[in-house]
Amino acid sequence: MTQTFRSLFTPALALATVFLFSACAKKEKQLQATIDTSKGAIVVRLYEDTTPKTVANFVGLADGTRLLKEDQDPSEAKPFYDGLIFHRVIPDFMIQGGCPDGNGSGGPGYTFEDETYAQGPVITGQINDIETAKRVLNDVLAPHYREHNGKSPNPTLAKLLENIQQPKGIRLIQDRSVEELAAAVSHEGEIYGQGKLLREVAYGTLCMANAGPNTNGSQFFIVTKKGGTPWLNGKHTVFGEVLRGMEVAETIQNVERGSQDKPNEDVIIESVRVNRETDDLVATITTSHGIIAAKLFEDTAPITVENFIGLADGTRLLEEGADPATAKPFYDGLVFHRVIPDFMIQGGCPLGNGTGGPGYAFEDETYTKGPLISGKIEDPETAQFLFDTLIVPHLRERQGRSPNPMIAKIANAMQERRGYAAMLGYVVEDLAEAASFEGEIYEQGELLNVVSYGKICMANAGPNTNGSQFFIVTNEKDAPWLDGKHTVFGEVIEGMEVAKAIQNVDRDNRDKPLDPVTINSVRVKEVKVKLPN
Repeated sequence: MTQTFRSLFTPALALATVFLFSACAKKEKQLQATIDTSKGAIVVRLYEDTTPKTVANFVGLADGTRLLKEDQDPSEAKPFYDGLIFHRVIPDFMIQGGCPDGNGSGGPGYTFEDETYAQGPVITGQINDIETAKRVLNDVLAPHYREHNGKSPNPTLAKLLENIQQPKGIRLIQDRSVEELAAAVSHEGEIYGQGKLLREVAYGTLCMANAGPNTNGSQFFIVTKKGGTPWLNGKHTVFGEVLRGMEVAETIQNVERGSQDKPNEDVIIESVRVNRETDDLVATITTSHGIIAAKLFEDTAPITVENFIGLADGTRLLEEGADPATAKPFYDGLVFHRVIPDFMIQGGCPLGNGTGGPGYAFEDETYTKGPLISGKIEDPETAQFLFDTLIVPHLRERQGRSPNPMIAKIANAMQERRGYAAMLGYVVEDLAEAASFEGEIYEQGELLNVVSYGKICMANAGPNTNGSQFFIVTNEKDAPWLDGKHTVFGEVIEGMEVAKAIQNVDRDNRDKPLDPVTINSVRVKEVKVKLPN
């Protein structure tokens, strides 16, 4: 791949470009569930940050892995919710499902604790107030009684249970100590007070149904009451919110129903599938052969992505103080000037022949930052890296000649084919000063991205010579010989069939299409992209 043009790249420009992206926060990846019903789909965002146990249970039931026995093959998992129904629907209140018996009395065969409040301070010593008594009853005693089918083998606890079922009986827990009751039920670990409410039971929230504190299983409900249900706050774990499909939930709440609010005709939960989604930058490359959509890697190649976006909308080439409305999209009307079957398609040259660019060059983003390089140059590998990093950009900016005697001597030695050994013994800091390079220099770290099928990469004429040209890899066996030599800044998510059609057009002996393959436009926006679970 050839690309020659005068470079205006300077280290100061690089620093400015990095600063532009330093404020870009990493996108939060959201866990989302799609509940497909016989009335339509409901898409829900899951609150794995505040309710991790509940979300993990819901996801595990959805794909069936939660009910697998130890050492059982995951391929044998049977999605729990598939085929169940919404067994209870109440207009202007909620729709409830997830019961394997279809009547609200069933579950997965276990229960787990609520995630309704933040963790408060540790509770110790004598129980002096009714709120603490309730907390100890729910967190310590109730699980013990439930485990023994509403009884207790401990005579003291059996008598206590009998008494607290009487009016105001819970007050009998007072004047006992937390440690005494915890020891009686073999409760391990500390007991915490109640902190702040995590989430309100509001319109569109996804909540766990239960039979009292810490009795969650598989049943859930979606709130359809516009004002929410504040009387349920703290009594039900809120573990998600509807993003799309509330009209489906409202349709379900209004179906005809019989006794116990059960629909007369089954409203089926056909499936529950969980994906992780993220807000990603996606470039839509519209060509004369169709549309190619590529997700941009702003996390690993921020400088390259910023440059690509700036060229796509034209703002990258505006003069300081110019009106953004006057920006002219750089790529619109350019062509794919080089296409090679089972390899790649390349475009983005304003001259249409592979020799043009935007009038500047910028550094590669191919490896992570390694250790700091300083002192004398003692090996050819370090010499080569410094030659590419310091001397090549310096000479390119000055059309191959340097006014600095040190760099001129090294350049002459290289022309005499003495190799990188000509740089051994020089001091890194001296070379950086001679080349007017600002900042520190680091060794090459780990490879950021491989040049593989469907990846969108920067074309170049050697290290740190990126401009506007890019290529899309069409070799299904990838292109590992290019790893580390080209910045990978995106990946095609739709339209590889278009890229393959372009690679196979008739071309001349320089691999240029005989009939122009035009880039009509390149537009970048933030969209939702589904990622693997």
